[in-house]
Amino acid sequence: MKKNIVAFLISLLVLMSSSFAAELDPVLVKKLKVSTSSEKISAIVYLKEKPVVSLMSKDRVRRLSEVQAFSKRSQQKIMKLLEAGKSKGRVSKLKSFWTFNGFAIEADRSVIEEISSREDVERIELNKTLKLPPAPRITAGDRSVVIKASTIESNISQIRADKAWFDYGIYGQGVKVGIADTGCLAAHPDLADRIFLQADFDSVGNKISNTASDGNGHGTHVAGIVAGGSASGKAIGVAPKASLLIAKVFTDSGDATYAQVFGGVEWLIANDSKVINLSLGSDSVGEAEDVWRSKVDAWDSLGVLIVAAIGNDGPLASTTTSPGNVLSAFGVGAVNGADSIASFSSRGPIVWSGTSYKKPDICAPGVIITSSYNNGAYTEMSGTSMACPHISGIAALMLEANPTLETTSIKDILKNTASRQDLISYQSNDYGWGRADALGAVISSLAGDTTPPTIEAPSISGSTYGQNITVSSVITDNLTISPTAFLYYKNQTGVWESVVMTRESGTNSFNGIIDASKVKSSIDYYLTAGDHAGNSSRLPADAPAGYYTINIAPLDVLAISENQTCPNPFAAGRESSTFFYNLSKPANVTVRIFNMAGEAVKTILQSGNFGYNTFNWDGTSQDGQIVPNGVYIYQILAVDTSGASGFAKGKIIVLK
Repeated sequence: MKKNIVAFLISLLVLMSSSFAAELDPVLVKKLKVSTSSEKISAIVYLKEKPVVSLMSKDRVRRLSEVQAFSKRSQQKIMKLLEAGKSKGRVSKLKSFWTFNGFAIEADRSVIEEISSREDVERIELNKTLKLPPAPRITAGDRSVVIKASTIESNISQIRADKAWFDYGIYGQGVKVGIADTGCLAAHPDLADRIFLQADFDSVGNKISNTASDGNGHGTHVAGIVAGGSASGKAIGVAPKASLLIAKVFTDSGDATYAQVFGGVEWLIANDSKVINLSLGSDSVGEAEDVWRSKVDAWDSLGVLIVAAIGNDGPLASTTTSPGNVLSAFGVGAVNGADSIASFSSRGPIVWSGTSYKKPDICAPGVIITSSYNNGAYTEMSGTSMACPHISGIAALMLEANPTLETTSIKDILKNTASRQDLISYQSNDYGWGRADALGAVISSLAGDTTPPTIEAPSISGSTYGQNITVSSVITDNLTISPTAFLYYKNQTGVWESVVMTRESGTNSFNGIIDASKVKSSIDYYLTAGDHAGNSSRLPADAPAGYYTINIAPLDVLAISENQTCPNPFAAGRESSTFFYNLSKPANVTVRIFNMAGEAVKTILQSGNFGYNTFNWDGTSQDGQIVPNGVYIYQILAVDTSGASGFAKGKIIVLK
């Protein structure tokens, strides 16, 4: 047995080191080694010659035509050779790709080896398979939901798509959205008049049918989220008047080859899909695969928005999958009905070729989503596969609002208008740029507004202990006359609070006031501003991780304020109670604790800092004994270097 293993390894090394002109995928090398001479091997072949899309026509239709012509010319010689092999039975399947100048082939081992020796071939890799992601496990926390409306599914109102319909008359009319999935039940009452084209694809990416029946259900559910109607009495689709192009690239059992997906996507692009939904992902977790990166980059360069699910392998970091984690793809994570990240939603970051970047790009509802199903009825499904078509639908709304939008602008608008939570720094490896907001994205698209407000460096009025502080800034926007602005602040308690900043009449100056009761120590703060199109900005830009600090000046008078204890009552001997108090200036502090008979049971000495101070009492007396149950009086005496003093007292209850 050992000799056989050694012989296999030696022969494998010989095969890998032979004088191939092309680079061979190591998995393919192993496949070639163990295959019989008559066994057909499925592979994807890449030619060295690449189109320079940046030098081609700026017009999208002409650019597509030029890229197709380039690939056809570049592949002419090798295709002639392979067609001859097909006639002899050595090649069983062959599919030319034009977006990335390559082809898929199913052929004898000798054909693959012959191709690998050609100087015009760059790389050959095995045509791998992928599966639809399994349904994620839903936790109790994932099930937080918003109140459902009677005529609109809650996920649709959560992203405010209905507001885009009713307030602006935008439904996605005239926009083609491509879906590469398990097919679709075209006769479903919510989809019957929305299917523009459909096709089925074989394992190397050839179109084999003009129908795309769905024996799985996943694709019909995704299609309903993009553009479903309200035949059930409830609206289920984000862009209910968009036109759907359906590419069946998965079998009914949920299997697909890479070439199958590539063929489906190319067909969608050739038929003018401006947005393509990929609710799918590879098996490799936490890394961006080169095979996907090269394709998504090519598709993006052709002016197609690739919207891709980020994966259901959360909640740990670095769990995303391709193509959603490819930099040029618009990767989508899932939130629940309360806008909290779903436990299963995959997280970034991504490290690729030594470069680290964050994913996802954005989030959308993906927990217990009701949509159309392949039995003609409706069902609930969860996953980033369900979050993804929300974004594709919003993109369709945006393109109806402004058909001139390029993919870069669509991405920027979606990012700038996303709903964001306080205390989270964006872009986040959990939420991306936030939860998508269809209304904000449509308003911004209508106005052509992708520019957030500008916040100028703030000024401060007041910085004395116990007195109001006014934070002022000039805030302007390119379109909105009166952007909304907030001042976020915290003192040494570490809890962020916010106040609305008000605009001075006739000016662009905004003021926010921090109440005197909060000014007991240094103050950290940052500013936010948003316009009516949903664009937002922060100062500092990395807030709340970054912030400004106001150093508070002490008072000349020594004072103790806001003294309190927690917990109170507390169990002496089993826990401690923490005493809190503020000092208006530094001082030496003596704390005495008395029982109800007036006897001192504990004395604590400490150097009191200006601002926020604490100390603990574990319920023991001066000699270390646990004090009896009862009510105790504490007194705090502070004396500064000048001899000035401050005094405070309170009660605390001990229960063993």
